[in-house]
Amino acid sequence: MIKLDYDDFIQRIAPAARAAIERWWQSPGTSGLVYFENRDPGHRGEASVLAVGPERMVKSPRDAEGTHLNELPELRQYPLFYCEKKAG
Repeated sequence: MIKLDYDDFIQRIAPAARAAIERWWQSPGTSGLVYFENRDPGHRGEASVLAVGPERMVKSPRDAEGTHLNELPELRQYPLFYCEKKAG
């Protein structure tokens, strides 16, 4: 996975989804965001963003590495890049 700063991360997100991503980013329980994308030719470009944090199912971007979303092989989305809030 590639680490980006938040500004670079949000620029790679579809404009229609940016407001929701911004709300997740501002949430006190969010310490980072991970972008997942489908690699199957029939579903290429389908993507999701996962908010991570200490009280969330996925605690950090590193915990998302080597995983995928969705169980059907043709629908699986794999993590490509992430951003994290600066500590403190």
